[in-house]
Amino acid sequence: VLALQREIARGIAGEIRIKLTPQDQARLSSTHPINPATHEAYLKGLYWLNQAINTPQTKEEERLHKKSFEYFEQAIKFDPNYAPAYSALAGSYHFLASEGFPQFYPKAKEAALKALSLDDTLAGAHGALAYTIWRHEWDFAGAEREFNKADELAPNSYNWGYAQFLGTLGRHDEAIGKIRLAQDLDPLTLPLKENVGWIYIDARQYDNAIAQFQSILELDP
Repeated sequence: VLALQREIARGIAGEIRIKLTPQDQARLSSTHPINPATHEAYLKGLYWLNQAINTPQTKEEERLHKKSFEYFEQAIKFDPNYAPAYSALAGSYHFLASEGFPQFYPKAKEAALKALSLDDTLAGAHGALAYTIWRHEWDFAGAEREFNKADELAPNSYNWGYAQFLGTLGRHDEAIGKIRLAQDLDPLTLPLKENVGWIYIDARQYDNAIAQFQSILELDP
């Protein structure tokens, strides 16, 4: 199935005359057989990660993140070379770390680096690494380099974290552009909508922040 997907993608790219980079060609040429049990565990991990992201209570959020850890680690146990599982695990680690559990930042970095050692075209792994080295190591230059790499590999995939980073640097117009695009692409994730409000606050656009927070309360009092 994966080989067929890549063949179709190459065919479409050829028909509409998209110029593929050597990196694109390499991604479309490579196939990695996936054990169905590995893939199922990975998908379950993503399910619990999404549940955790949308759960504001800290204790419950911690439980759900740890549930996602279990499934990503299970996927890795089935296939130690399955890079997407390491990438997703890094994302779950850094989300939980940013919610008051900083002991998970080193684990996030380790998982992201492992994912990239297996497949350096994973935008999520670059994004997780960017967020981690920014928030835990204060490596702003390294973080921006990794955010840009994630954006190059999968445009708009990591706008949420990138926007927070830009706001921290005082680059408010860029931050607002990124976070509003992230919200347009994912309008129902409440923590994302909340971050839009916080970025407006950082930019001292208080009326916009108030309107944003009120819109969240209308969705979930």
